[in-house]
Amino acid sequence: MVLMVIQGPYRLNGINNERAIRIIAGSEKIYLDGVQLKRGENNDYIIDYSNAEITFTPRRIITSVSRISVDF
Repeated sequence: MVLMVIQGPYRLNGINNERAIRIIAGSEKIYLDGVQLKRGENNDYIIDYSNAEITFTPRRIITSVSRISVDF
């Protein structure tokens, strides 16, 4: 079995799938397979608040079987 690795960016949408959203800096909670991650280039992910996009660092490898959950 070959797993694809896609670190991002992942675009966030609103609760009703709307694309034009605002995220308050530092309000996000990101979970990977049930484990809460830590923001920062030297940690688990970075977030572009102006574009509502998350990119995971090489510290956390994202595959097709990864479960990502985001609260903001």
